[in-house]
Amino acid sequence: ADLIATYYKNTSQFSKEIEIREKLRSLDPWNLKLELALAQAYLAMSNKSKLEESVDRIKSLAPESPEYQEALLLLKPTTDSP
Repeated sequence: ADLIATYYKNTSQFSKEIEIREKLRSLDPWNLKLELALAQAYLAMSNKSKLEESVDRIKSLAPESPEYQEALLLLKPTTDSP
């Protein structure tokens, strides 16, 4: 199923990716990499509230993890301006 979710991500079908990853999360709620992938998908869909929930979930599971540090970066506004 993760392969299917990755396919949806790579083809910019983020709502389908989220649907699959949320089902996977219900089966494996401790999977940090899965939660980080969900956070990235929420960001791609501009769903800030779900993004924040996902980052909070990663923090509650493993606040010292590299996944949490990466997730925090997703919350920062992007500044592409010079």
